[in-house]
Amino acid sequence: MASDRYATTDLSLSAFLQVLAHEIVDIRSEGGRGVFVFAETSELRRDVLRWSNNEPVSIRVRGFVNGMRDLKGLVGV
Repeated sequence: MASDRYATTDLSLSAFLQVLAHEIVDIRSEGGRGVFVFAETSELRRDVLRWSNNEPVSIRVRGFVNGMRDLKGLVGV
């Protein structure tokens, strides 16, 4: 994977990043799990750290829930 990409198998994190307007550039399956690939940016790194550090963040709840459902459907989870 190129260094300008960030990949994760974490469905919740992916939905969180997507609701914050980070575009998924690829989705693939590896070992029966979905891998969500984002363009690596300083904003993306900041938001991944916010998620990891459990920082308070304001997001659209319905957007997050819909994102979870949609991403599950895309990978067949």
